[in-house]
Amino acid sequence: MGRIFLVRHGKVDIDQSEPIAGRTLASFVERYDNAGIVTSMLLPRRVLEIGRTANLIVCSDRRRALESAALMAPDADILSGAEFREAGLPIAFRTGIRLRAKLWMTVARAAWFVGWAPECETIDNVKARAMQAAVKLLHLASTRGSVVLVGHGLFNQYIARCLRREGFAGPRLISTRPWGVAEYGGEPLPIQPLQQSGSPQ
Repeated sequence: MGRIFLVRHGKVDIDQSEPIAGRTLASFVERYDNAGIVTSMLLPRRVLEIGRTANLIVCSDRRRALESAALMAPDADILSGAEFREAGLPIAFRTGIRLRAKLWMTVARAAWFVGWAPECETIDNVKARAMQAAVKLLHLASTRGSVVLVGHGLFNQYIARCLRREGFAGPRLISTRPWGVAEYGGEPLPIQPLQQSGSPQ
């Protein structure tokens, strides 16, 4: 019986209250994806406990996830991969209207949820990628006993849904706050070959 911990990365070290024009969202998202985390923020006790006992940390290859994994478990093995990245945002806005960067990102995500996904992954592709990521975590948990994923708020949620469908007990909704943790355990169902309609970007 294995356990899987889904951890969201620490607070990103970038000012999301900065007013930006919609047409500059692409450059802001690029800076966000290249940013690290606020290292002065105290880690929750549960995150520290998970880090101390972890044999293997899996994480996204984004800097904010890599730094978070190293901070919570400096002595653990870390396996990173692009398959654990956050779902992409549509950034093809052309307007000069200025809003806080965080609000523009919220607008972009809302548009993505209703099907607007120019030059980024569709919801269906993100769901397929989340299933692939979940299968990888299931295999690692079966051999290592437990595995910790340091990832992202929305993509971790999609992985959580996949784990529940595979027979793991855990919360339906997970925290999207920095250092939010969700634990999944149980005896997983037999893993079936993935059927995928398209390749994620």
